[in-house]
Amino acid sequence: MKKIVHIGLIIAILALATISFADSFTLIEKSATGAAASQVLIKPLKDWTCQVTTSKVADNATVALEGSVTGEYFGKMVKYDLTASDLSEKTAFFSVTGIPVKYVRGNLLNNPDNATIKMSCIGTE
Repeated sequence: MKKIVHIGLIIAILALATISFADSFTLIEKSATGAAASQVLIKPLKDWTCQVTTSKVADNATVALEGSVTGEYFGKMVKYDLTASDLSEKTAFFSVTGIPVKYVRGNLLNNPDNATIKMSCIGTE
């Protein structure tokens, strides 16, 4: 019985250790289109989940999560067009996996209603 409890505790500790390696970033919080400043990561992260919120119900908006290995050139890891449902609810989620980068930034590609768009992402190893 004690072995089962010990194994359960070890599994719980490992799960918490994995969660602790997740890093969260606010990559955009603006209404003007264009790329935000990049953030240098302590270690390369490859799996990302992002939440995008908007300050008001808008007609459309498009964001991109961009990454770089060197910090000099950035490529789109994922481009996300907010759906009508996303915009009516003022929030959306999207994910990308398997693209390790050392630098990351958000890019507000389209925002015709000038809503304040906030994109917060969490990255994991």
